[in-house]
Amino acid sequence: GTPEPLDTESDDTPDISEAKTKCLAKNQKQNVYRYVFLVGQSCYNTTGVECGKCYKTTVDTTEAASPAFLAGVIENYDWSSGQFPTWTESIWKVISGRLFLQGSPAHDHGIFAMGIIILVVSLVSVFWLDKNSAIIFTQQKNVEVDNPVPVEM
Repeated sequence: GTPEPLDTESDDTPDISEAKTKCLAKNQKQNVYRYVFLVGQSCYNTTGVECGKCYKTTVDTTEAASPAFLAGVIENYDWSSGQFPTWTESIWKVISGRLFLQGSPAHDHGIFAMGIIILVVSLVSVFWLDKNSAIIFTQQKNVEVDNPVPVEM
């Protein structure tokens, strides 16, 4: 399923940068959860950001930065050399998410049980038909006479 935040912490700190720093500092002494500071669309005004929330989650992110962008490399890097991988990612205009529904375990167990029942019935049917096939599928025998007599018509 889609990961959800485990906990939301509201901070009444008026300074948004201080609230963000306090939130991200919680990542320093542990590695089980990830604290992220998110700013909603309603938190923006004409002068900047005025609110945000600290979320505790199990979702983690990792930077995938090319060595070409490291300080000291980028100044002298020949972009046509292909020495380091470089890429770009478009900017997302709309933040969206997708939900994936998981079926009920009871439904899965029911399908499994039905399969087992059909398997057992099939095995019993095949065994019974094999055992009784001589009775069920008898062929009529042609009677042969030792001395056939031609019949005139």
